[in-house]
Amino acid sequence: MKEFIESTYLEMIDGLAGLDNEHGKLSNLAADLQVVANALLKLRSYIQTNPFGSDADEIDFFKHSKPRFYSWNIYLVEKFELLRGIPHGTAVMQRKYLLGELKYITRTRERHISVFRYYHDDETHRDQQYFLRANLEHIREGQEFTLPDPAFSTNMDYLFSKFRALDMLEDFIIEQVQLLENMPQKTAASLRWTGDKVNLVELAYGLFYTAQLNDGKAGIMNIIVWLRDTLAVPITREQAYRIWLDIRRRKSIPYTKFIDEMHEAINKQIDDELQLRKAGRRG
Repeated sequence: MKEFIESTYLEMIDGLAGLDNEHGKLSNLAADLQVVANALLKLRSYIQTNPFGSDADEIDFFKHSKPRFYSWNIYLVEKFELLRGIPHGTAVMQRKYLLGELKYITRTRERHISVFRYYHDDETHRDQQYFLRANLEHIREGQEFTLPDPAFSTNMDYLFSKFRALDMLEDFIIEQVQLLENMPQKTAASLRWTGDKVNLVELAYGLFYTAQLNDGKAGIMNIIVWLRDTLAVPITREQAYRIWLDIRRRKSIPYTKFIDEMHEAINKQIDDELQLRKAGRRG
């Protein structure tokens, strides 16, 4: 089951990577949500034909696996609304708006504080009540006015999905605020990345997989954020990951296109210098 879940999740993420609702287009949001819906339908069908072997397996699925998928549905809708509401004004106005959205996240967590603490601390003592379908209640915290699907719902899988989505949304908002705050810090003497973002991501993964930073202990997202902040690149971690998925899907283009170009450029420069030296000695 774990192999099926993981392959379905990667297929879903791969599908989302080819879509972009970054600019708040409703058509792109609908396409993204359809990708998530298709993945959830595959999960539902799978557990119907492959019953859980134990209560522990069922709890793990509805506590961890299903929220990994459904959190994307919630996150995409929340992010769409957030982007659509950003004021067309100054960086100060936009920063104020984004900080207000962080307060919304805090209020939502506080509204369901007992379940949020259970989620945050990874507690287990109420798992059977929260994540077994046999204990499903028609009126559930956080989702009072929707009729549950008894075959694919438990009392708290929705709220756990919601909390995961809010974690993702919080990261996105913080990155947007940091980008706005870094804008005025640019000086005439500072270096800026003026190449393609895909080249920056390729470089970041190259540094990561060759363990060049912090004795190989630096995470890939730490490297991307470091490059972004150092070189003033307007890129979020989500965008960077989507670009990486695009790199992995390359067919006719080498995976290391930018690094290969660097390799060729360095070799050419050194060869040209050697030729000039030889010509100078002959002269």
